[in-house]
Amino acid sequence: MDILLVAERLIGDDHIPGSHVNYRSPVPANRWTSADLASWSAYQAYGLVFGCDPSGAPGTASPGAWRHDAQDRGVMVGVDEAIRTPGAILLRFSPEGPPEFGHVAISRGDGRTIEAAGQRRGVILGDAMGRRRWDAGVLLPTVAYASRDATRQHGAVLRVEPFPQPSPDVREIQLALMAAGFDPGPIDGLFGRRTEATVAAFQASKGLIVDGEAGPETRAALAAGRDEEAAGAGAASPAESASERPQSPSAPARTTDFQELRAEYRALFSSLVPAPGRHAAIQEATDRVLRSREPAERVGAQLGGAPWHAVALVAELQNGSHLDLHLHNGDPLTGRTVTAPRGRPLAGQPPFTWEESAVDALKLLGFAAPAPDWSLSRILHRLEALGGFGSRQHGVFAPHLWCGCQHYVSGAYGPDGWDPGAVSDRIGAAVILDALVRRGEVPPFSPEARRLL
Repeated sequence: MDILLVAERLIGDDHIPGSHVNYRSPVPANRWTSADLASWSAYQAYGLVFGCDPSGAPGTASPGAWRHDAQDRGVMVGVDEAIRTPGAILLRFSPEGPPEFGHVAISRGDGRTIEAAGQRRGVILGDAMGRRRWDAGVLLPTVAYASRDATRQHGAVLRVEPFPQPSPDVREIQLALMAAGFDPGPIDGLFGRRTEATVAAFQASKGLIVDGEAGPETRAALAAGRDEEAAGAGAASPAESASERPQSPSAPARTTDFQELRAEYRALFSSLVPAPGRHAAIQEATDRVLRSREPAERVGAQLGGAPWHAVALVAELQNGSHLDLHLHNGDPLTGRTVTAPRGRPLAGQPPFTWEESAVDALKLLGFAAPAPDWSLSRILHRLEALGGFGSRQHGVFAPHLWCGCQHYVSGAYGPDGWDPGAVSDRIGAAVILDALVRRGEVPPFSPEARRLL
C-alpha cells in the first residue's frame, strides 16, 4: 500500500501532544503528533518500524528519532528531492535540542504535505514550502519512489545556530515573546536555548507546531498578538496597562478582588492549552453552548448588550445548557423558583420561557449594570464568582473555569468538603470560551466586547 493512501485517511484528525500511538495497530489513533503520524503510516504501508524505538513501543516517535534512523540507515536525502518525491518524508529538527523539538511531514511530491500541524489545525493537507524551513528529506528503505517536479522557495526561519550572532530579527522575536507574557531571558538578539524553549511554550499556547523555531507561521502569530495589543490599547483602562501583561502564574492569588485578578485571568487565558485526551469533551461542551446561541443573544439584547457567550456560559455552568429549566437554580419553568433564590421571576405568570427566567437571573447577577465591562477578564471574574472562589484558598485555579486545560489537574469540593484528590469532570467555562475563539465563533476583538483581553 502507498503511504500517501494511508496518510490521506487521517486528514481532519486531531494533533495531540503526548499521544501514545500503537504503530503496529491497523486501527488509526485519531490523535497524532507529527512524528507519530509518519511512523504509523510507514508501518501500515510498508511494515517498516522507523522514527521510533526499534521495538515499535507506542508513543516513542519523535523528530529526533526520525533523524537518527535516517542517518543510521543511510536514507537521508536533500530537501528538494524529498519535496519532489511522492511519499518521501520531510524533517525539521533542533541540532542539539530535545528530540521532540522539530516536525515531520509526508511529501505528496507536488509541493504539498500531509502532516499533523498543531493543535489548532490538526492533521491537514499542508504546504511544503513557504511556511517553514526543512533540514532534510528521507526516502524510506526498500520503497520504490517516483518523482514529480515541484519548485518553490523556502521561508526564512530563526532557530538555534552553532555559532549565533546578534540579530535585530531575533531581538524582535524576544520582544514579541515578552509582550505576549513569555519570558525569553535577556533581550540580546541571540537565539539561544532559552529563546528556543520560550518559542516552544508560545507555540504550545497557540496550538502551533511545537519545534522551538520562529518560522513564518510562529512569527505571524507573534506579530498578530502585538497588533491586537496595540489595537486594544486605546480602549484599555489604566489598570490594563503594559505593566499587567500576562506573567503565567503558577498558583492562584488568594483574593476575590477583580482589579487584583485582572492580569491573572489574561495570563491564564493567553497561555491556555487544551489537555490531552479532553478534545472530545471540549467539543461536546462547546457544541452544547453553541446550540444556545440564539436565545442567549436575545437575552443579551434585553440586558443592554451583554455578549451572547457570557450568557451562554452562565447557562452551561448553572444547568449544563438545559434551556427547559430556570437559569437561577435548575427549578422547572412551570412555576416560580422554589429553591434559593425563591419566588423568581417576580414579574409575569408561569409557565415561564427560558429567556424570561434568564433575564431575571442575570439581572440578579449584575449582568445589567450601567456601562458594563465585557472584557474577558471581567467575564471570567463573573463566571468564577458564580461557582465560587473557594478553590483559591487551596492553591487551585477554579475547576469550573479551567478544567480541561493545563491550568487544572485536581482538587474539587465534594459532599465532605474540599478533596485535593478529586478531579472535576466538567469542562471549564474558560476552556469552552477558548474553543469558541479557536472556532471563530467569538473573535478576539468582537463588536460586543470592549476588549476581549
